[in-house]
Amino acid sequence: MRAISKNWNLFIIAFIYGTVIAAMNTAATAGGEIAPYFDFTPKQASYFGISLILGGLIGSVINGIILTRTKKFKLLIVSCAAVSLICRSLMAYGYTLNKSWLMILLSFLSGIFTLPLIPTCYEMGVEVTHPLDETFSAAVVTLAEVVMSIILNTTCSHLISEYKKDGCFDTLYILIGV
Repeated sequence: MRAISKNWNLFIIAFIYGTVIAAMNTAATAGGEIAPYFDFTPKQASYFGISLILGGLIGSVINGIILTRTKKFKLLIVSCAAVSLICRSLMAYGYTLNKSWLMILLSFLSGIFTLPLIPTCYEMGVEVTHPLDETFSAAVVTLAEVVMSIILNTTCSHLISEYKKDGCFDTLYILIGV
């Protein structure tokens, strides 16, 4: 246990994973609440979610191939997290343009760069905590995501329900900032 408390790499991985995946989960959850304020229908909002998932599936395959060939976990995690931030920023702007096709495209791109972080962070967490059991590092990474998801989802849902469209903007700014 003492070795784990000094293993900063695991905590950095957990923090990156927790914030990026929690922001993506919150964006997907809040997307249904935000969409009507920007004149999108629930059906259009569901297309945003489907494209996010499909992008994530494709991105995970690409990510797996890259990791198998290069073994550059840190570079891939940082790159995906940075591009994920850019995609969330563009999605926030995309809501104001009220273009369904653009939001579907941006959701797809966000999925490509965000969802592959899930297996990558788990795998790297296992690597940096070797020889400890895999379940421990997986638990630390998952705990970080769950805690961040609770904080972000609760905060953003409150902002949207309390402040309507202004709360939507606040939510989008929070998701970009995280």
